[in-house]
Amino acid sequence: MIERMSSAMDRISNLHFDSPGNSLKIHVLRKWTLQFRRDETWFMVIDEHGDVIQLLAHKKNQGCIETSLLVSRCYLHMNIGEASTIEEISNRNALPVTWFHFRPRSHL
Repeated sequence: MIERMSSAMDRISNLHFDSPGNSLKIHVLRKWTLQFRRDETWFMVIDEHGDVIQLLAHKKNQGCIETSLLVSRCYLHMNIGEASTIEEISNRNALPVTWFHFRPRSHL
């Protein structure tokens, strides 16, 4: 099923507010909860092209997303939005495991 859908994959960088329900292969790099905002859980994920985004699990969907996305695991995320489905991918070799954003010395 995953291989058949790979031609419909999108990039994180192509997502926008009114994006249709496209599929993404993502690798969860990091998860955190802010000390004074316990009703929010944040995730940093990377796609197979090296694009990165922060995902927010908030209030009513927080528990479901927290149990579905585990750090260092890879997933096929389909129909992004209210009707999301998340399926774990066992072969993680196609997705990056780290992300760096280098800046010139003059910007430090």
